[in-house]
Amino acid sequence: MGNPVIRVAIVDDDYELCGVMKKFLAGTKRYEIVGTETGGEKGLSMIRSNPVDVAIIDLMLPEKDGFYILEELSRQAEKKPLCIVVSGISNPDVAGLACKKGADYYIIKPFDLNLLDQRIGELWKKEKSAGVTAPPATRPFPPEPQNRS
Repeated sequence: MGNPVIRVAIVDDDYELCGVMKKFLAGTKRYEIVGTETGGEKGLSMIRSNPVDVAIIDLMLPEKDGFYILEELSRQAEKKPLCIVVSGISNPDVAGLACKKGADYYIIKPFDLNLLDQRIGELWKKEKSAGVTAPPATRPFPPEPQNRS
């Protein structure tokens, strides 16, 4: 049985980069691209209205920026997708703020698409292994002494 397909949404105002990421990730056969959007409002709507495992989000977007998307996704009651920020801003304070607002990883543009693929895989694996828990014990350990009176 193969690995499950990871559902990805891409939100970046660079239409060409959206297409390149979409084509590359879909070509690996590990990802299903749910959609791409170039604006913050439409991007957030796409993420919220589709089951998404990973959201790739640029910070500098028209309408609402990537910080807004991160904040809104962090507030939602449902499971938040893994969020990877791709940005041309290399300032560590900005990267730290993005992570504080909900980014799981920050990649500076330009970047190698193989690195993006690798980071998604690592984050996905970590997320899935964190969700695995041992079954609850059916009796206390060590066994409680029995009273034989």
